[in-house]
Amino acid sequence: MLEAAVTTGTTMADRRSLAIIGYILSGVAAVVIGVGICVVQAHLTGHYIIDDPRPVVSNSLPDSRDL
Repeated sequence: MLEAAVTTGTTMADRRSLAIIGYILSGVAAVVIGVGICVVQAHLTGHYIIDDPRPVVSNSLPDSRDL
């Protein structure tokens, strides 16, 4: 009878490597959330002005006096 060859070693990623990757990605996510919170708070208190308060003016429209 032929017996199936048993391979030794791991066929999946080990848990330690996955845990390290998880900690790194969760740290990056926490930093992104923290920066987002700081930017929104600064915008709400008036320290940062994200959008331009000046209206866009176009000079290409004809003047009513030219018609």
